[in-house]
Amino acid sequence: MLPTARVSTASVLLLGLTFWLLPAPAAAQDYFDDLNGVWSARVAGQQVSDTALTESYTPGGTQITLRFQGKVVALRKSGNDLTGSAVTDGIVGNLPGLDQPTNQTPEVRLRAAGLSTRALDDDTLTGTFFGQQVVLARDTSARAPITLRLPGDRPWVRFLREVLIPLTAQDRETYHLFEAAPARGFLESCQLHQSGYWHRKWMLGGAGAQGRRSFDAVIDGMVGQRVSPRSITTSSFGPLLRRNMAPAAQSQYALARSGLGMYFSTAAGGSVRIQVTDSGDATIYYITDRRANEKNGLVVMATPAHPPLASSFGRWLLDFSRMDHADDPTFARALLETVVESSTRSANRLRSGHGRSAYADYLGVMAIEDQRGVMFANDDLSWGYNMTSGSFTALIARALSHGERRPGPDLVALRGDTAKNRSLRRSLELDGREELATQVIVRTGGRLELRPGDCSYFDVLNGADDVLAGEGVRGGDDFQEAGGMADLRRLTTRWLREQHPALVTALERSLAPFIPADELSSDAEEDVLHLLCENVYSFEHFARVNRTQGRRVITAGAAVMSAIHRHSRDLEAFLLANGVTRSTAWAPRASGY
Repeated sequence: MLPTARVSTASVLLLGLTFWLLPAPAAAQDYFDDLNGVWSARVAGQQVSDTALTESYTPGGTQITLRFQGKVVALRKSGNDLTGSAVTDGIVGNLPGLDQPTNQTPEVRLRAAGLSTRALDDDTLTGTFFGQQVVLARDTSARAPITLRLPGDRPWVRFLREVLIPLTAQDRETYHLFEAAPARGFLESCQLHQSGYWHRKWMLGGAGAQGRRSFDAVIDGMVGQRVSPRSITTSSFGPLLRRNMAPAAQSQYALARSGLGMYFSTAAGGSVRIQVTDSGDATIYYITDRRANEKNGLVVMATPAHPPLASSFGRWLLDFSRMDHADDPTFARALLETVVESSTRSANRLRSGHGRSAYADYLGVMAIEDQRGVMFANDDLSWGYNMTSGSFTALIARALSHGERRPGPDLVALRGDTAKNRSLRRSLELDGREELATQVIVRTGGRLELRPGDCSYFDVLNGADDVLAGEGVRGGDDFQEAGGMADLRRLTTRWLREQHPALVTALERSLAPFIPADELSSDAEEDVLHLLCENVYSFEHFARVNRTQGRRVITAGAAVMSAIHRHSRDLEAFLLANGVTRSTAWAPRASGY
């Protein structure tokens, strides 16, 4: 049975991004979406309460996964005929590298009808399901939002495939009634509404009262309509939006319709709402409106540090930089529990609001980036891996503060007293206020320098502008182990091997059952944290980790990170004795945009 409200994945084997949005795909690109859906069911002539889910991510919709009555069936489509058998363990059968059906004789035979018409209520799948006659009819009834807690019962590489991806497919096809009060409440709570960004960017009348009235007119026009995240862009939302857009914004109508459409469908009740903390102060709105393009998707995080916002890498790193130093060991354990057992348990023990915010932003962005790579068989799209790996690097940089604080940079003092610098000084809070005395390694002129900085330096290494150098406020494009990040990791690994060899050995032994030594990358030999991340993100090798093995990895990884935190002065001395020189110049810093 597919859930329509709260999902407890401990018992059900189902289920910020940075805003990477392209213009809405043309209709021709949505060729396989018609067989994605939620279906009501009649079995042997009797209506049943269970609903079915079909999902497909292959060109032409030739491979389809059917989830119904506790079974996961891998179907192949030929014309209007669908045939297939169950897979062994519930892992969705049409994603790359997953199990094939166990029975070569088809156990399910269905024929699709009504898909060639624009109407939805005539769509049916009729035939036999494990010997029973079934009729599946597309379900467009209004349902409650889907909410989710991470179950803590399987590695992330399984949770993503078995739970989160199917729930996003269900969410895309689930209809909700657009009601005035809850929809307006959500939209007006969003950062982009509160800052007036949507009004300035798109609306007739701009940021003033007329712009607000134009935005309200779109909300009012949607009241009473049933929409799904996938259907909203083909609903009356599009014409409503166009009528209320500024003339100068009309050329970007497709982009506005897709971007605002994801927020409006969420306002109606769409998105998978991931509850991060037990207190409810951190929620991820996980939105995927269509699957014809791997660039489309949005995660909006509501956290103690900001209202609902699609956080960028830079914004996430700013909250990471402002987290209490005492939270670092807990954050490290939270990272390990996330990737090893899909748990947010330790996130509840982060004492600072910035810590809980940084974790929620990390989880949302990591999840949707990892999902994109998995769904579209793009192994090079490793941004989910990079988010976790980079978080460990940022914890090393924070450890080098030794828990001390210092005055931060003052942009006017650095760049001169101009109107622009005064404005940026105020908006970016670069006014000399106190901050954690984080240190990073900067490559400059062939030298390695240990400089004062914050975690946003890593965003600069991935393409962000250095605001302290007056370059601008553009954010970075990725979060790869680049430049001084890689140097800091390799040198920290050398220090660990020299000063804490037993901890490194314990971590290596905990990971030994997974990727064979002769298949590991050269980076894994020089960087123990790369070794950790390479293993836990390998579906092929880590999907079968058992609870005992997983706890060993978490314990060993947490011990390594604790040693870095507790013995940071020894680590700093090692760096300075092994080719790194100290500098008082500020490291490059990103804006957080």
